[in-house]
Amino acid sequence: NPSLNTNPVNKLTLAYLQQVKDYPAQKGLSLQKRRSNVRGAFAIDGHQVNVFKNKSVLIIDDVMTSGSTLNEAGRVMRSLGAVRISVAAVGRTPKKLH
Repeated sequence: NPSLNTNPVNKLTLAYLQQVKDYPAQKGLSLQKRRSNVRGAFAIDGHQVNVFKNKSVLIIDDVMTSGSTLNEAGRVMRSLGAVRISVAAVGRTPKKLH
């Protein structure tokens, strides 16, 4: 059926978040300090800035501690037009340890 090929569903595009600003280690910092540390630390390659416009995005991280890095990544993607942001982390640091 040719109509199945005219409207692709669920096209996957990989885009890479780049760290553009160094920030100190997050260990032992309050949530507020962690958030301020990562603010402005990430960007998307200039050739990929339009890839998020009106798209759903999945951010994948290895370990989530406070969520500050993931929140900042989401903020960057939302500022580039992402309409839905989901997060997946392989591991999670227990709350009492951060």
